[in-house]
Amino acid sequence: MQEEAQRSAAGDGGTTAATTPAPPTDAPDGEAGPPSEPVYGAYYYDRLIGDYEVSGRYEYAGVWKEFFRGLAIHLITRFEPARTLDAGCAKGFLVRALREQGVEAFGVDFSEYAISQADDSIKDYVRTGSITEPLGGPYDLITCIEVIEHLPDDQIEAAITRLCEASDRIVFSSTPDDFVEPSHLSVKPPEDWVALFAKRGFYRNFNVDASFLTPWAVVFERLPTGDTSQAIREYDRVVLRQRREIDELRAAVIKFTADLDALYTDVAPEITEIAREKLELEDQLEALKTLHDDLQERHHALAVERDQIRAERDAERENFRSEQVELLRLRDLLIGKEHELGGVIGRITELESELRRYGDLPEEYRAVVQSTTWRLAWKVMGPYRKLRTLQAGADDR
Repeated sequence: MQEEAQRSAAGDGGTTAATTPAPPTDAPDGEAGPPSEPVYGAYYYDRLIGDYEVSGRYEYAGVWKEFFRGLAIHLITRFEPARTLDAGCAKGFLVRALREQGVEAFGVDFSEYAISQADDSIKDYVRTGSITEPLGGPYDLITCIEVIEHLPDDQIEAAITRLCEASDRIVFSSTPDDFVEPSHLSVKPPEDWVALFAKRGFYRNFNVDASFLTPWAVVFERLPTGDTSQAIREYDRVVLRQRREIDELRAAVIKFTADLDALYTDVAPEITEIAREKLELEDQLEALKTLHDDLQERHHALAVERDQIRAERDAERENFRSEQVELLRLRDLLIGKEHELGGVIGRITELESELRRYGDLPEEYRAVVQSTTWRLAWKVMGPYRKLRTLQAGADDR
C-alpha cells in the first residue's frame, strides 16, 4: 500500500501547488473569463490526486496515513530535525505525521480549500500562502514534494530563492515527465533543478539516497559561499564509482556472453533435436486435436441417438401400458362372455333334457300329419280357415 501512495506522491499526492494567482483574463463586463490558474478544490483532492481507484480518497486514513507516517519517521531518522516546513502542504498530512512524532512542523499551501480541510490538531500550524513569498524560518528541514512544477516559469526563480532563504537543507522532488496533469506548468528534468539550486549555493548530498520518496527526489544542502570543492569532490567520487560499476558490469556481461556462447555451442545439437521433437509434438498435438474434435462429434451424435432411443423407448412403454389396459379390459370382457356362455350352455343342457323327456313326439306328429284322416280333416276345414283369415283381416282394419 505504501508503494501505491509513493507512486501517487510522485504525481500530486504529497502536496499541491503554492502559487500566486495570475491576473484575471479579460472578459466583457458582467461575464467571467476562463480560469487563469488550476483550481485546487474539493474535486482536485478527492478525484485527481494520485490513483483514486488504488489509493482511495485523499484523507488521513488507510494508505495515505501509512505513507505519510512512514515518510515522517524516515525524515526524522535520517535528519533529526527539530523544526520543519512542508512547502505545499495540501491538507497538512505530513505536518500532522511529524507533529505526532514530536517535531515542530509547519505547512503552507496556496489552496484555501486544502488548508480549510486540515485537522483541528494542526490548524494553528498551517496557513494559506505562496512559496514565492517569504516563508519565515529558519527551519532545520524544508520538504517541497511535487509542488514546484505547478508554478509558471516566471515564478520558479522566486520560489527557489524563498526555499533557500528559509533553510540549509531541502528535500526536493518534482516529476520530470508528467506532462498530462493540466496543472503541471513547469515540468523539468532533474538537472535543471540542480542547476537552479546550485546558483544559490545548494548542492546535492550524494550521501543521502532520497529514492524512498520518489525515484528523482534530491536532498539539497547549503555549502559555504564560494566553496564548491566539497560538492565537486562528492560529484567526482560518485561519477568514478558509477563508472567503475559500469566497467565491472560491462566486463561481467561480456564474460557472461562468452560463457553463453560456449554453452550454446555445446547445447546447439540438443537445441536442434529439441526443435525437431517440438515439431513432431506439435504434429501429434494437431492430430490429437483432430481426434478430439472427431470424438466430440461422435459423442454429440451418440447423444442425439441416445435421446432418440430414449424417446422411442418411452413411446413403446406408453404403448405397452395402453395395450396392458386394453388386455385387462378384454380379459374382463372374456370373463363376462365366459360367464354368459356358461349360462347358455346350461340352458342348452336344460333344453336337451326337456327334449329327451318328450322322446319320439316329433315322429308321432309327422305320422299324424301324413295320415289319411289328417288330410281329409284339413280339406274339410279349409273354408273355415279362410273365414277366420277374412275375419282377422277385418278386425285389423
